[in-house]
Amino acid sequence: MRDAPERVLILVFALIGTLQFFNEPKILQQLAAGAIPEDFTPNMYAYQQAFTLANYNYGSAISFALGAVVFICVYIFLFSTRKRGSFFS
Repeated sequence: MRDAPERVLILVFALIGTLQFFNEPKILQQLAAGAIPEDFTPNMYAYQQAFTLANYNYGSAISFALGAVVFICVYIFLFSTRKRGSFFS
C-alpha cells in the first residue's frame, strides 16, 4: 500500500493536470466538428483569444489567472493535508 506522501503528490498532480486540460479537446475538436467549442476549457479560451483573435493581452491575463488559481488550490490542498511535525510526516 502506498504511504501518505505518494498519495498527496498524486492528488496534487491530478489537480494540476485537470486544470491544464488542453491537448485532448483540441485534437478531438477537429474530428467532431461543432461538438467541442473554442472555449471548452480555460486554456483553449486563452489560446483562442491570443492566437485566433490576436488579443494577446487578454489571453496572457487568462493564462496568468489560471496559473494563480492552480497555485492557490494546490497550496490550500497541501496546507490542509499536512501534519503537525514536518511537511510530509
